[in-house]
Amino acid sequence: MYEASRVAIDSEVTKFNAEIDSWNKKMIGATYECISKCYKQQKSAQEIDECAQKCGKQVAKQQKFIENRLKSYANRYDDCTQMCHNLHGQKISPILQDCIQNCTVLVSVQIKTLKKNTIILIKDYLNKLKNSNN
Repeated sequence: MYEASRVAIDSEVTKFNAEIDSWNKKMIGATYECISKCYKQQKSAQEIDECAQKCGKQVAKQQKFIENRLKSYANRYDDCTQMCHNLHGQKISPILQDCIQNCTVLVSVQIKTLKKNTIILIKDYLNKLKNSNN
């Protein structure tokens, strides 16, 4: 019962990672381009360094946000299944199986939503980088 649910969640995370990977690469590429622009500017070394750090911090911030959300959903799944056991006991029953299946569906939907929102977030980040002069 748990194994099938875990496999379903792991499958969603794998799909998430596969679809986000190309967007993540675009974000990292744009960050390097941003940093490169900083070094082409006729500014002081300190200003160039601050500009480059700003570029790097933004991508790190986006990646940390995504990572934290995925961890949060994994914790929600664990909490949800624990609640199922608290309500329906440890013995496998149809009610317990339904409850755990509902947890799986809930977290799967949240991961799919995060995937859509992550793509929007990355596109927004790329547009901001594209439109910024640094």
